[in-house]
Amino acid sequence: MGLWLGYRWKSDVVARLLPLRIQTLLPLVAGIGMVLVVLRMGLVPLHGQSVIRGLLWTGFFWGALRLGVRPSFVAMGLAGACVAYSFVRGLI
Repeated sequence: MGLWLGYRWKSDVVARLLPLRIQTLLPLVAGIGMVLVVLRMGLVPLHGQSVIRGLLWTGFFWGALRLGVRPSFVAMGLAGACVAYSFVRGLI
């Protein structure tokens, strides 16, 4: 939808979206996202993962976000760690 609005409104897109105050919703979205992460990783163990392990990972991510690390960097770091782990595990 955002891409479509950008093409439709062209350079006027910023002026039209500014009154919506989307930036004020970002902390709420981040909080909801963290709740979903806690529910997914901490309370629903997968394939033998313990609840403690899930809560530790959630605490790690929450701490990184509280230290000011951008969520995209956390996600890229996690993706890179998963690729490296898969590569090393394939060698063994």
